[in-house]
Amino acid sequence: MKIEKRINMDKKIPSFTEMLEETRQHQVDVRNMMLIVANVMQIRALKHDWTKIEYAEDFYDDIVKRNTTKTQYIDRNWAKIHTSQERHHLNTIVQDDVNLVDVIEFICDCICSGYARDGEINPTLINLDDETLRLAFNNTIKKLDAEVEK
Repeated sequence: MKIEKRINMDKKIPSFTEMLEETRQHQVDVRNMMLIVANVMQIRALKHDWTKIEYAEDFYDDIVKRNTTKTQYIDRNWAKIHTSQERHHLNTIVQDDVNLVDVIEFICDCICSGYARDGEINPTLINLDDETLRLAFNNTIKKLDAEVEK
């Protein structure tokens, strides 16, 4: 996306008309950037847990094994595929390029699965460390900055 350099109203007093024009253009710029994020989130929402469908037989076998052998979730083959190919399992694997879309999907997943399974949010599953959040924040800035034509 292109963002035109305009009057810096922190350094120069614009005319009233210039102020309105600058503000309207700023609204358009922010809207366009937010729509980029919204598009990424919409795609992610539509693809959430796609490995559970793509690998449905393996997923089902793992459910059976987990309930009959008490094998931990991450120790099973299907779970390794699921957590490595889907970016929202931040309490298992944090990608080097983790971003805030990953964090939002993680939060939504934890809330929905908590209510579906236990009728409440599981606070031990929805916890993220500060380092992951900071990395996601910084990576999101880089990703959005890359959207701006230089």
